Amino acid sequence: MTFNSTVHHTDKWQLATVQYSLSRQQLVRDNKTVNLEPRQHRLLQTLLANIEQPVTRETLIARVWDNRIVSDGAINRAVSMLRKAFAELDAETDFIITRPKLGYQLNVFAQPLPDDVVVYNSSITTDKTSRFLAFALLIIALAGIASVWWWRTEQDTLQLGMMQPHSSFDGLESQVSTNKQGKILLYRRVTAQGNGQIWLNDLTDNNNHPLTSPEHNSQYPQLSPDGKTVAYVQLSAHACSIMLLKLAEMDASPTLLHHCPTDNIPKLSWHADSNTLFFRQRGDKTQPYQLYQLNITNSVVQQLTLLAPNYDGLGDVALAAAETGNQVAVLRYQGANSTVILLLDANSGDLKQVKQLNIKANDIAWLNRSTLIFSSDQTLYQLDIHSGESSAIMHAADYINSFALTDDALYFSATEVSTSIWLKEPATKPVRLINSSRIDSLPRVAPDGKKLAFLSTRQGRYQLWLKQQQQETLLTELPGEPAFVRLDWDALSNNLLLVKDGNVYQLNVKSRSLSSLFNEQHPVKVANWGPDNRSIIISSQRSGDWQLWQLDLNSAKLQQLTFDGGYAGRIWQGKLYFTKYHQDGLWVKDLAQQTEQLLLANVDKINWLNWQIDQSNIYYYQPNEGIFAFNISSGDYTLAMAEPELFVRHFSVFNQHIYYVLQHPLQGDIYRIPILLR
Repeated sequence: MTFNSTVHHTDKWQLATVQYSLSRQQLVRDNKTVNLEPRQHRLLQTLLANIEQPVTRETLIARVWDNRIVSDGAINRAVSMLRKAFAELDAETDFIITRPKLGYQLNVFAQPLPDDVVVYNSSITTDKTSRFLAFALLIIALAGIASVWWWRTEQDTLQLGMMQPHSSFDGLESQVSTNKQGKILLYRRVTAQGNGQIWLNDLTDNNNHPLTSPEHNSQYPQLSPDGKTVAYVQLSAHACSIMLLKLAEMDASPTLLHHCPTDNIPKLSWHADSNTLFFRQRGDKTQPYQLYQLNITNSVVQQLTLLAPNYDGLGDVALAAAETGNQVAVLRYQGANSTVILLLDANSGDLKQVKQLNIKANDIAWLNRSTLIFSSDQTLYQLDIHSGESSAIMHAADYINSFALTDDALYFSATEVSTSIWLKEPATKPVRLINSSRIDSLPRVAPDGKKLAFLSTRQGRYQLWLKQQQQETLLTELPGEPAFVRLDWDALSNNLLLVKDGNVYQLNVKSRSLSSLFNEQHPVKVANWGPDNRSIIISSQRSGDWQLWQLDLNSAKLQQLTFDGGYAGRIWQGKLYFTKYHQDGLWVKDLAQQTEQLLLANVDKINWLNWQIDQSNIYYYQPNEGIFAFNISSGDYTLAMAEPELFVRHFSVFNQHIYYVLQHPLQGDIYRIPILLR
């Protein structure tokens, strides 16, 4: 491969809408600047030097990693980070494409610029060292204008300094926790066995050491306000426990505080007295999370929140007790674009205030008695409790999975997620079918076997894409805000059903036209085509519990199909096959006789949606085992595909060909931002 030396002798380049300065290692568009870390810079130089052809992984290893041994994951991550740098300036342009089996290639026109053209924002002051920090960001000093990475809020109560990487281990550091004193930082790492392990970072000397055994799966550590105790969650296939560890007695065995139902991911928060623990809990995945209080001195548990019987949602998704005062803040899921914050008395659980957020929030913490910080995807927000006004204070490049506050700093951990779609044919090894170094998921193969619909974030947000004849093309933007999407092909392979935000849409694949089929006050969770393409089978709570209904698309008439529960259903050869929301198993109902019976008792509730019918076989996923095929005629079971490592549980089947999703190893670090003004 010929390396174009012109790149080294030309400092300034125009790459589509973005300008690139080699000497400053910067990407610029209008007044916005993104600084490249050294590896991103060298990667872009290599791609630019080979603009007319794909760059192989071997060439990247030679040019970017100086022939050191690196994994495919490290290369994928570097390319992903460079793509994200471009996306900060132009999310619409696909600057870098993946050429299957060949490598990566710059996908835009590149033009050298004269030396007198300025391609950087002269009002920004940098120092040489900052360009060598991973994700290092600059503070824009323009009066009254906030930078991309920090804002001075309208309430003028919080101002952040420059973000700096705090951890740089291979893999993912997540679930950060600290207290106001800021002497200890707790976080979670993943062991070689795949378990979560809690680590302690001494912030006085920056030493790190593990707190829990690598043999146990430990999650969600919380440091007590007095800094003496750590509460955390220990999970296994058959147990969920809240544990207590005293830092002065780290050699002693942890103490069991509470057994929680197995289908739980508790989140914890300490009362200011360091003797009371708040946690969320649910009976199983069909029930919402609610808030509980645990007195660690006498092990008494008290439920603090109660949801309405007709509530449909995740429940109380996050919580934070104030270290001063006597309040608990609870994030309650209301919908795809709606969350409420409940402010409770920390002792009695009495409701004091309710704050509505027109956004889906993920995590929450107290800044002071009158200010809350909450996260939503990649952004942190500040909420003034008295006025109810919120404003963005920080935007990260990746999903913010957790954050914590001390008196002088904000710590957050971010997750870089990518997945790929694979194909397993009978008696052959799996092959990677789609890989954009972003999230490619939810594959749905058409009945003709020639088209594959899937979701992808390759342009910075979820979109619906189509793979046909080895070409991958954008089908449509998704309606509404980011949320769960459900897809189903019609029998003729011409139209897709989309369920999004409780509404049902039809997408004509040829014309790319998207139209609403069903939109009413009772949200729909699942929709599948009926056998004649003139009706759809939907799940709805319009009669109280989740039941299945058949909607005639010509007359708009609804006919109720189930009366004892139904969540995801398909009609095949005159019979309705379906799962139920609250029960394990898969049922069959003779629509002529109006009789139903349990067909498969061992279908876990996790398979509500994760099953389909292909050539007289029902394919379904069994946790920790794989995808099974049940022959409806003979009643025989077959393991169609053993569960691979990092299986995401999305799959689709055509003629015994299984399309499925694998998650790449997670990457992510912890970052520190000084608090300049509270």
